[in-house]
Amino acid sequence: MKFICAQPDKPLFIWQLKTLLVSLIKLGVNKEDIYFLTLLEEGVPASLEIKSLEKYASIFYYPERSEGRIYPASSKPYLFARFWEQFPENKERHFLFIESDMLVYQIPNLPEDENWYWSEAGKYLDTGKFEYLLGCPDSISKAFGFHCFGKGADADFWYQVEKESIDLYIKMIALNLPGNKWICEMRTWMWNAGRKFNNVISPELLFNDGTGPRKHGATLYHQLSSKVFRKRDYTYTEPFDIEIRVDPKFCVYDYLQAIRTAGSIFKINSES
Repeated sequence: MKFICAQPDKPLFIWQLKTLLVSLIKLGVNKEDIYFLTLLEEGVPASLEIKSLEKYASIFYYPERSEGRIYPASSKPYLFARFWEQFPENKERHFLFIESDMLVYQIPNLPEDENWYWSEAGKYLDTGKFEYLLGCPDSISKAFGFHCFGKGADADFWYQVEKESIDLYIKMIALNLPGNKWICEMRTWMWNAGRKFNNVISPELLFNDGTGPRKHGATLYHQLSSKVFRKRDYTYTEPFDIEIRVDPKFCVYDYLQAIRTAGSIFKINSES
Protein backbone atom coordinates (compact mmCIF):
# COMPACT_ATOMS: atom_id res chain seq x y z
CA MET A 1 0.00 0.00 0.00
CA LYS A 2 1.23 3.49 -0.88
CA PHE A 3 0.89 6.18 1.80
CA ILE A 4 0.81 9.85 0.85
CA CYS A 5 0.56 13.13 2.74
CA ALA A 6 1.27 16.77 1.93
CA GLN A 7 2.52 19.60 4.13
CA PRO A 8 4.81 22.68 4.22
CA ASP A 9 8.50 22.49 5.06
CA LYS A 10 8.04 23.88 8.57
CA PRO A 11 9.16 22.60 12.00
CA LEU A 12 5.58 21.90 13.14
CA PHE A 13 5.07 19.42 10.33
CA ILE A 14 8.55 17.93 10.27
CA TRP A 15 8.38 16.61 13.84
CA GLN A 16 4.92 15.26 13.02
CA LEU A 17 6.35 13.44 9.99
CA LYS A 18 9.07 11.95 12.18
CA THR A 19 6.41 10.71 14.58
CA LEU A 20 4.33 9.29 11.72
CA LEU A 21 7.43 7.53 10.40
CA VAL A 22 7.84 5.73 13.73
CA SER A 23 4.59 3.88 13.06
CA LEU A 24 5.30 3.21 9.38
CA ILE A 25 8.81 1.92 10.07
CA LYS A 26 7.40 -0.36 12.77
CA LEU A 27 5.02 -1.83 10.17
CA GLY A 28 7.88 -2.42 7.75
CA VAL A 29 6.58 -0.03 5.08
CA ASN A 30 9.22 0.52 2.40
CA LYS A 31 10.60 3.96 1.66
CA GLU A 32 9.29 3.62 -1.91
CA ASP A 33 5.72 3.36 -0.58
CA ILE A 34 5.84 6.49 1.60
CA TYR A 35 5.27 9.77 -0.25
CA PHE A 36 5.78 13.12 1.45
CA LEU A 37 4.83 16.08 -0.77
CA THR A 38 6.50 19.18 0.60
CA LEU A 39 5.71 22.85 0.01
CA LEU A 40 8.67 25.22 -0.22
CA GLU A 41 8.46 28.97 0.13
CA GLU A 42 9.28 30.62 -3.17
CA GLY A 43 13.04 30.89 -3.60
CA VAL A 44 13.80 29.01 -0.37
CA PRO A 45 15.62 25.66 -0.57
CA ALA A 46 14.44 22.60 1.32
CA SER A 47 15.50 22.54 4.96
CA LEU A 48 18.14 20.13 6.18
CA GLU A 49 15.53 18.68 8.54
CA ILE A 50 13.12 17.61 5.81
CA LYS A 51 15.96 16.40 3.59
CA SER A 52 17.17 14.18 6.43
CA LEU A 53 13.93 12.21 6.08
CA GLU A 54 14.77 11.19 2.51
CA LYS A 55 16.36 8.11 4.07
CA TYR A 56 12.90 6.93 5.14
CA ALA A 57 10.46 8.31 2.57
CA SER A 58 10.16 9.42 -1.05
CA ILE A 59 10.00 13.20 -0.75
CA PHE A 60 8.92 15.54 -3.51
CA TYR A 61 9.38 19.31 -3.32
CA TYR A 62 7.20 21.96 -4.95
CA PRO A 63 7.48 25.76 -4.68
CA GLU A 64 4.61 27.88 -3.40
CA ARG A 65 2.60 29.95 -5.83
CA SER A 66 4.22 33.32 -6.48
CA GLU A 67 1.11 35.16 -5.29
CA GLY A 68 1.22 33.46 -1.90
CA ARG A 69 -1.69 31.79 -0.12
CA ILE A 70 -4.54 33.34 1.87
CA TYR A 71 -5.73 29.96 3.21
CA PRO A 72 -2.75 27.83 4.31
CA ALA A 73 -4.53 24.46 4.34
CA SER A 74 -5.32 24.80 0.64
CA SER A 75 -1.67 23.96 0.01
CA LYS A 76 -2.55 20.28 0.46
CA PRO A 77 -4.69 19.89 -2.69
CA TYR A 78 -2.23 22.18 -4.48
CA LEU A 79 0.61 19.77 -3.69
CA PHE A 80 -1.49 16.82 -4.83
CA ALA A 81 -2.22 18.69 -8.06
CA ARG A 82 1.46 19.34 -8.69
CA PHE A 83 2.36 15.71 -8.00
CA TRP A 84 -0.42 14.34 -10.23
CA GLU A 85 0.58 16.87 -12.89
CA GLN A 86 4.19 15.65 -12.77
CA PHE A 87 3.14 12.00 -12.71
CA PRO A 88 -0.20 11.67 -14.56
CA GLU A 89 0.05 7.89 -14.24
CA ASN A 90 -0.95 8.42 -10.60
CA LYS A 91 -4.53 8.46 -11.83
CA GLU A 92 -4.34 4.67 -12.05
CA ARG A 93 -2.51 4.16 -8.76
CA HIS A 94 -4.15 3.55 -5.40
CA PHE A 95 -2.96 5.71 -2.52
CA LEU A 96 -3.88 5.87 1.14
CA PHE A 97 -4.18 9.60 1.88
CA ILE A 98 -3.15 10.42 5.43
CA GLU A 99 -2.01 13.47 7.43
CA SER A 100 1.30 14.30 9.06
CA ASP A 101 -0.21 14.35 12.59
CA MET A 102 -1.06 10.66 12.55
CA LEU A 103 0.02 7.14 13.38
CA VAL A 104 -0.76 4.02 11.39
CA TYR A 105 -1.48 1.14 13.78
CA GLN A 106 -1.90 -1.43 11.05
CA ILE A 107 -2.21 -1.42 7.29
CA PRO A 108 -5.92 -1.25 6.37
CA ASN A 109 -7.22 -4.24 4.43
CA LEU A 110 -8.88 -2.54 1.48
CA PRO A 111 -9.50 -3.74 -2.09
CA GLU A 112 -7.88 -1.98 -5.03
CA ASP A 113 -11.10 -1.37 -6.95
CA GLU A 114 -12.97 1.64 -8.33
CA ASN A 115 -14.42 2.78 -4.99
CA TRP A 116 -12.98 5.44 -2.72
CA TYR A 117 -12.86 4.21 0.87
CA TRP A 118 -13.06 6.79 3.66
CA SER A 119 -13.05 7.27 7.39
CA GLU A 120 -16.37 8.26 8.92
CA ALA A 121 -15.98 11.93 9.85
CA GLY A 122 -19.35 13.12 11.10
CA LYS A 123 -17.84 14.33 14.37
CA TYR A 124 -15.76 16.91 12.50
CA LEU A 125 -17.36 17.50 9.10
CA ASP A 126 -20.88 18.66 8.39
CA THR A 127 -23.08 17.98 5.38
CA GLY A 128 -25.86 20.14 4.01
CA LYS A 129 -24.61 23.25 5.79
CA PHE A 130 -22.14 25.16 3.61
CA GLU A 131 -22.53 23.67 0.13
CA TYR A 132 -24.79 26.53 -0.94
CA LEU A 133 -21.89 28.97 -0.66
CA LEU A 134 -20.32 27.39 -3.76
CA GLY A 135 -23.57 26.58 -5.52
CA CYS A 136 -23.15 22.87 -4.79
CA PRO A 137 -26.10 20.57 -4.07
CA ASP A 138 -26.45 19.59 -0.43
CA SER A 139 -24.68 16.38 0.50
CA ILE A 140 -27.14 13.70 1.52
CA SER A 141 -24.67 11.06 2.70
CA LYS A 142 -22.86 10.79 6.00
CA ALA A 143 -19.76 12.93 6.23
CA PHE A 144 -16.57 11.21 5.20
CA GLY A 145 -13.07 12.62 5.23
CA PHE A 146 -9.53 12.97 6.57
CA HIS A 147 -8.25 9.56 5.42
CA CYS A 148 -9.12 7.71 2.24
CA PHE A 149 -7.93 5.05 -0.20
CA GLY A 150 -8.62 5.23 -3.89
CA LYS A 151 -7.57 6.05 -7.42
CA GLY A 152 -8.96 7.99 -10.38
CA ALA A 153 -8.19 11.60 -9.48
CA ASP A 154 -6.14 13.80 -11.78
CA ALA A 155 -4.42 17.18 -11.52
CA ASP A 156 -7.59 19.03 -12.58
CA PHE A 157 -9.51 17.39 -9.74
CA TRP A 158 -6.99 18.58 -7.17
CA TYR A 159 -6.78 22.10 -8.60
CA GLN A 160 -10.58 22.28 -8.37
CA VAL A 161 -10.47 21.24 -4.72
CA GLU A 162 -7.79 23.87 -4.06
CA LYS A 163 -9.75 26.66 -5.77
CA GLU A 164 -13.06 25.81 -4.12
CA SER A 165 -11.46 25.48 -0.68
CA ILE A 166 -10.08 29.01 -0.97
CA ASP A 167 -13.42 30.35 -2.22
CA LEU A 168 -15.24 28.65 0.65
CA TYR A 169 -12.74 29.92 3.22
CA ILE A 170 -13.07 33.51 1.97
CA LYS A 171 -16.87 33.37 2.01
CA MET A 172 -17.05 31.86 5.49
CA ILE A 173 -14.74 34.61 6.76
CA ALA A 174 -16.63 37.38 4.96
CA LEU A 175 -20.00 36.18 6.26
CA ASN A 176 -18.61 35.46 9.74
CA LEU A 177 -20.12 31.99 9.65
CA PRO A 178 -19.64 29.59 12.57
CA GLY A 179 -17.74 26.39 11.95
CA ASN A 180 -14.15 25.25 11.61
CA LYS A 181 -12.75 27.23 8.69
CA TRP A 182 -9.42 25.39 8.70
CA ILE A 183 -11.05 22.28 7.21
CA CYS A 184 -12.54 24.00 4.15
CA GLU A 185 -10.18 21.95 1.98
CA MET A 186 -11.60 18.75 3.47
CA ARG A 187 -15.16 19.93 2.87
CA THR A 188 -14.50 20.71 -0.79
CA TRP A 189 -12.57 17.47 -1.22
CA MET A 190 -15.61 15.60 0.15
CA TRP A 191 -17.98 17.47 -2.16
CA ASN A 192 -15.85 16.94 -5.27
CA ALA A 193 -15.33 13.28 -4.43
CA GLY A 194 -19.08 12.95 -3.97
CA ARG A 195 -19.64 14.21 -7.51
CA LYS A 196 -16.90 12.12 -9.13
CA PHE A 197 -16.48 8.83 -7.26
CA ASN A 198 -18.41 6.09 -5.54
CA ASN A 199 -17.54 6.70 -1.88
CA VAL A 200 -17.69 4.09 0.85
CA ILE A 201 -17.21 4.65 4.59
CA SER A 202 -15.08 1.73 5.69
CA PRO A 203 -14.49 0.27 9.17
CA GLU A 204 -10.95 -0.44 7.92
CA LEU A 205 -10.31 3.30 8.27
CA LEU A 206 -11.64 3.65 11.81
CA PHE A 207 -9.41 6.03 13.74
CA ASN A 208 -8.67 7.20 17.25
CA ASP A 209 -8.78 10.99 17.48
CA GLY A 210 -6.88 11.68 20.69
CA THR A 211 -9.92 11.55 22.98
CA GLY A 212 -10.91 8.74 25.31
CA PRO A 213 -9.90 5.08 25.24
CA ARG A 214 -8.83 3.31 22.07
CA LYS A 215 -11.57 2.23 19.68
CA HIS A 216 -11.65 -1.49 19.03
CA GLY A 217 -10.45 -2.20 15.51
CA ALA A 218 -8.96 1.24 14.84
CA THR A 219 -6.21 1.09 12.23
CA LEU A 220 -5.27 4.78 12.43
CA TYR A 221 -4.60 7.48 14.99
CA HIS A 222 -5.14 11.17 14.20
CA GLN A 223 -4.18 13.83 16.75
CA LEU A 224 -7.29 16.01 16.47
CA SER A 225 -7.76 16.86 20.14
CA SER A 226 -5.88 19.49 22.14
CA LYS A 227 -7.20 18.50 25.57
CA VAL A 228 -4.04 16.65 26.59
CA PHE A 229 -1.49 17.60 23.96
CA ARG A 230 -1.51 20.78 21.88
CA LYS A 231 0.38 20.44 18.60
CA ARG A 232 0.51 24.19 18.08
CA ASP A 233 2.52 24.59 21.27
CA TYR A 234 5.36 23.10 19.22
CA THR A 235 5.13 25.23 16.10
CA TYR A 236 8.85 26.04 16.14
CA THR A 237 10.28 23.42 18.49
CA GLU A 238 10.13 19.64 18.75
CA PRO A 239 8.19 18.01 21.61
CA PHE A 240 10.51 15.01 21.87
CA ASP A 241 11.29 15.61 25.55
CA ILE A 242 7.63 15.93 26.47
CA GLU A 243 6.80 14.90 30.05
CA ILE A 244 3.01 14.68 29.91
CA ARG A 245 1.84 11.57 31.76
CA VAL A 246 -1.32 9.83 30.62
CA ASP A 247 -3.08 6.63 31.64
CA PRO A 248 -2.02 3.99 29.06
CA LYS A 249 -5.65 3.01 28.47
CA PHE A 250 -6.26 6.31 26.65
CA CYS A 251 -5.46 6.53 22.94
CA VAL A 252 -3.43 9.75 23.23
CA TYR A 253 -0.88 7.68 25.16
CA ASP A 254 0.06 6.04 21.85
CA TYR A 255 0.86 9.38 20.26
CA LEU A 256 2.92 10.62 23.18
CA GLN A 257 4.91 7.39 23.17
CA ALA A 258 5.50 7.68 19.42
CA ILE A 259 6.72 11.26 19.88
CA ARG A 260 9.25 10.11 22.47
CA THR A 261 10.36 7.25 20.23
CA ALA A 262 10.79 9.65 17.31
CA GLY A 263 13.00 11.79 19.51
CA SER A 264 15.22 8.83 20.27
CA ILE A 265 15.42 7.54 16.69
CA PHE A 266 16.03 10.82 14.93
CA LYS A 267 18.36 12.22 17.57
CA ILE A 268 20.58 9.14 17.21
CA ASN A 269 20.49 9.35 13.43
CA SER A 270 21.34 13.05 13.41
CA GLU A 271 24.40 12.36 15.55
CA SER A 272 25.65 9.44 13.46
